[in-house]
Amino acid sequence: MNPKHPVTRLTIGMAMETIPFTEGSVLSGYPNPDKRRARGTFDPLEVDALLLNDGHVTALLLSADVLGLGREEVQRAKKRIAERIAIPEEQIFICCTHTHSSGLGTQLKGDSSLDVAFVDQVLDALVRVAERARTNLVPTTVRVASGEAALGHNRRVVKNGLATNVWNDPGKRHTGPVDKEVGAVLFLDDQDHIRAMILNYSCHPVTLGPGSHYASADFPGYARTELRHSLGEIPIVYTTGAAGDINPYDGLREEPSMASEMGKALAWAVQGALPEAVKIPDPQLACHHQAATFIRKKDNQEILTEFQLLTIGQELAFLTLPGEPLVEIGLKLKSRSRFPHTFILGYTNDYLSYLVTRKAVKEGGYEASLSFNDEIEDAILDLGKVWL
Repeated sequence: MNPKHPVTRLTIGMAMETIPFTEGSVLSGYPNPDKRRARGTFDPLEVDALLLNDGHVTALLLSADVLGLGREEVQRAKKRIAERIAIPEEQIFICCTHTHSSGLGTQLKGDSSLDVAFVDQVLDALVRVAERARTNLVPTTVRVASGEAALGHNRRVVKNGLATNVWNDPGKRHTGPVDKEVGAVLFLDDQDHIRAMILNYSCHPVTLGPGSHYASADFPGYARTELRHSLGEIPIVYTTGAAGDINPYDGLREEPSMASEMGKALAWAVQGALPEAVKIPDPQLACHHQAATFIRKKDNQEILTEFQLLTIGQELAFLTLPGEPLVEIGLKLKSRSRFPHTFILGYTNDYLSYLVTRKAVKEGGYEASLSFNDEIEDAILDLGKVWL
């Protein structure tokens, strides 16, 4: 925890880089990944970095277009970055967009499809963008734009207290909870030009399905491209919120038309919210870190993971969750937070499978069957009471 301190002037450093994806490499995210080999690339995979420094505290946010990174891989990257740019590992945040048309950065039990070369490429890219971000610090002001986009549905359909999963909903009939907020945190220079952005939205990047054999950042990548048409080639740190049970209305396609359509809609929601963006006064940084141990449901093994919180001033907070949180967890955290702008960063610093509610455990369904720990909701909400 960082004590309160006076802010001299908030500065930021930025960098981004494309991740190469080799033809023939495994595309993860669906059953039998070893049979889903890349024939090419629809759109670039990338890593983005944003380094923040208020004269006393430094924080580094990184985002990578991969399905997930396990704790071992995250710790390797954090250790290397900490050594290179002299930042505490507890103040480095490594987020995954969770696109299902990229590689997986961890070894899952019983899965022999891990592409070690791809993982090494991702970790090396994270280190490089962190180093570059450290070398080009510029003064900044922070603004938050909050819009709405109804682009996803809750794929858990509950009848008589039991859940089944319906992956698409083109007729928009499902009534389960969703989080429509599109959060854009803007970092502006002294000429009021946007130099970098953190973008947050709660929906699975699965417009492309198991029949697609092309690497893609899915709709987050197309959203970045659309935003850069008007804002320039700025780093956009895309973060996926509490999206464990949220899918696009009409996804799982073999071609990228829906990824493009959804990405543009997300970008337009951001652009529509920009005129109402609010300034964060006194943007003092504070970082909180907590290691936590849980018993993994599937094998009763004790697993160590971590949670982090980054706050900017008294109005903006980012809480990390180390897996796939169901949307109701995110909605509860946000509604109870004292910070007017609270964003949940799922798929960050670890990849623990589904973080489910007690309600979902009783209802069953796909997510409950892959629950990391059936009582983890309580631990997360208790942490939220303390930090938020």
